[in-house]
Amino acid sequence: MKQCVHLLSQSERLLAFKGFRQQFNSDDNKLVIVTRPGKSSFPFDKRITEMWISQSLPIDNLVKELEMCGFTNIKCDTYHYTFDESVTLDDWINFIQKRLWSIFSLEKTNEEQMIDLISDLKETYKHKTFQLKDEILILHCTANNH
Repeated sequence: MKQCVHLLSQSERLLAFKGFRQQFNSDDNKLVIVTRPGKSSFPFDKRITEMWISQSLPIDNLVKELEMCGFTNIKCDTYHYTFDESVTLDDWINFIQKRLWSIFSLEKTNEEQMIDLISDLKETYKHKTFQLKDEILILHCTANNH
């Protein structure tokens, strides 16, 4: 599951995890979940940062849910990445304006809020170097078939 587990409710996650578990037919099957931490390393305004945090799913919750569904050997690896200077503020703003992430959808960020976010970013980085950083969590586990 890549970058979508936070969009599911707990009951939907449990249903999905149980379904994945049932499809596995040996002990060497692995489930991999790629997500991000609850804190944001991205340049957002206050409103989007608070929304990001409120919609984030604690890793401990995922681990408990996976255990409940029969997964074992659950591990979480963290990867930090800093984009080089070729990724500019304009690139980031363009990404935001395309509304590729759910927090930028019209349901969560209307046009006025989008304008405010972009204005805030431009003001914040007017006299400051822009550098985009990311943090990825990779949760991996196996199914216990005995």
